[in-house]
Amino acid sequence: MRKTCRHCYTRFSASKGHGELCCAGCEHVYSLIQKGGLGDYYKMQDRVGRPIFDSPFQAENIVLVKQLQDQVESEGGYSKVSFGVQGLSCMGCVWLIEQLAKHHRGVRSGKVAVSSHRISLAWNAGEFDLADFAAELQNFGYRLSPHQSVGPNLSPLGIRLLLSLIFCANGLFLT
Repeated sequence: MRKTCRHCYTRFSASKGHGELCCAGCEHVYSLIQKGGLGDYYKMQDRVGRPIFDSPFQAENIVLVKQLQDQVESEGGYSKVSFGVQGLSCMGCVWLIEQLAKHHRGVRSGKVAVSSHRISLAWNAGEFDLADFAAELQNFGYRLSPHQSVGPNLSPLGIRLLLSLIFCANGLFLT
C-alpha cells in the first residue's frame, strides 16, 4: 500500500516509511516545524519535494562561515551578503527560511528567491551570528552555499513554459 508523506508529499511504500512520513529526514524536519510553531509552512507547499531518506545532515564548515562573516562585518555597521541555498523546492521553503531569519537578533532582512535558490541577508554588525543561522537552516534540511550552483536558474514553471513553446513551435513546423 502506498501513502503520501505529510511533509514533502512524496508517495512511499507504507512498509518503508516512518508512520505518515516517508523518511527520517522528513520526520525530523516535520517535528522541528511543529515544535517551532511554524505549521503554516504546510499551507504554502505547492509541489512535491525530494525526500532525504535516512542520510544524516552533513555538518556545515562553521570556520568558513565565521571567517566570511568577519570579512563582511569588517566593513562596519550594516552587513549584507548573498548565498546559494541548497534544498529549496517551493514557496513553503521560502516562507520557512524567511521566518527563521526574522527570529534571529540583528537581522534587518532575509529575502529568499526560489527561482535562483539564493538568500540575501542583511544584519547589524556584531548582533547576528551567521554560523548559528546556517546551523539552524541545516536542521531543517537546507544548506548555505557561498557559490551559486551550476545549472539552469529556471523555476519549474519557467521550464514548463519553455517546453510548451518548443512543442508549439514543433507543431507549427509540422503543419
